[in-house]
Amino acid sequence: MSSPMCERNLLLKIDSQSEPECCRPLRWSHSVHAPCFPPGFIEYVESNKVHVLGICYGLQLIVQQLGGEVRVGEKQEYGRMEIAVEKAVGLFGKKNIGDRQSVWMSHGDEAVKLPEGFEVVARSRQGAVAAVETPGRRFYGLQ
Repeated sequence: MSSPMCERNLLLKIDSQSEPECCRPLRWSHSVHAPCFPPGFIEYVESNKVHVLGICYGLQLIVQQLGGEVRVGEKQEYGRMEIAVEKAVGLFGKKNIGDRQSVWMSHGDEAVKLPEGFEVVARSRQGAVAAVETPGRRFYGLQ
């Protein structure tokens, strides 16, 4: 039995490195075969106060499934990139606005419209969304 103080967390990590070799050319976010949450998933995680962190395609999946939009980016980002903190909250709560950090990016699609209540908390040097969150709903994402 879980204690009321126990944190519940879920990690969604789907990326080209974890896809089977045969699926890599498939652009999942624009496909009828794109992964989606099972029925009742959002209601379950919200009613049970589960924190959900989406990494790479996990961020894009969260954005799409909660009412935002993901499109093919004007500039794809591959390799070492620099991101800048836009909001020093949640994922970047111990950082200052404007702080920079080197990360590894590997994506051609990007979140262009966020679901209601989400905020961009970091962007790449090219301006693409690098991190989002909605603390009230406990959804977080890292591109």
